[in-house]
Amino acid sequence: MQLVPKLVPREPPGRTGRKVSAYRDEILRLHAEGYTFRAIRDALLDEGIDVHVTTVQREAARGAASRRRPASATMAPAARAVRPAESAMAWSPGQRTGKEIAA
Repeated sequence: MQLVPKLVPREPPGRTGRKVSAYRDEILRLHAEGYTFRAIRDALLDEGIDVHVTTVQREAARGAASRRRPASATMAPAARAVRPAESAMAWSPGQRTGKEIAA
């Protein structure tokens, strides 16, 4: 039995044509500091990466989505559910019941 060497790809999984994926953290950092996507695109162009502004926006959205956690994971189950007694439609002592109104 011959041992086959383990293959180690040079690039991350997914489409290899995405030029700006290596710069995702820098795009997010610059945008968080207040730079426009056009300014970030110009900085990438200075580095020899020629992409459209929408490509920079899309990469920023992908990076933000990967950092975001679902809201349901951060909230306790009791906080998500609205209990009937706490709702705006709850009965209060000053209101009459349906039987009282009918009488």
